[in-house]
Amino acid sequence: MERLNNYQTGYVWIIINMSQIKIGISSCLAGYKVRYNGLDKKDSYLLEMLIDYNIQYIPVCPEVESGFGIPREPFIIIGNRLIAKHTQIDYTDRINIWAKSRLIELNSENICGFIFKSMSPSCGKDGIFLRIFMEYFPFLPIETESTLRDQKVMENFIQKIINK
Repeated sequence: MERLNNYQTGYVWIIINMSQIKIGISSCLAGYKVRYNGLDKKDSYLLEMLIDYNIQYIPVCPEVESGFGIPREPFIIIGNRLIAKHTQIDYTDRINIWAKSRLIELNSENICGFIFKSMSPSCGKDGIFLRIFMEYFPFLPIETESTLRDQKVMENFIQKIINK
């Protein structure tokens, strides 16, 4: 909150900073049709729960942004590697190279948190992008859409992004 004095009239104006809270979100959760099968995983519940908090979503899809088409062969995680499910091609290095530049961009956006798509080979619990993200932003609040179904987890996440 800022106070501004208007010396001509003697009034004090109070301006409330209404800048948006920026959080990253897996693009498919925001309704973008970026999944391997050309569909989305829009989470209306999640988006509605956060509507009152003046949030600007920064959508991120590691697979599409690193150059994979839609539709595409699904990926799986084997160990810490991102592997094409059918052809068994290892795309770990490709995602890693993309992730380094994207994380710099997200940092310049001043994001306050991130919501990842659970069970995704790039964004889920063992996801390659999630791991790289956590190394780059070790103190940033992160959750998946599935963990945010728990009201206490949702409240805690909101508190953290508001106070960031």
